[in-house]
Amino acid sequence: MLAALPADIQRQIDKGISILKKGGTVAFPTDTVYGLGCSANLHQSVERIYQL
Repeated sequence: MLAALPADIQRQIDKGISILKKGGTVAFPTDTVYGLGCSANLHQSVERIYQL
C-alpha cells in the first residue's frame, strides 16, 4: 500500500499537472540538475522548451 503524500507536495503536483494540461512548461529537480517538462502532445509546448 502506498502512503499518502503530504498535503503541500500534493498541491504542488496538482499545480504542475494543471500547468501541463494548459500547455505550459514546468521545471522539476532531478538528482543532478533541473529538468523542463511539457505536454508532448502539444506542438507549441515542445517548441517552447526549445525557446527556453
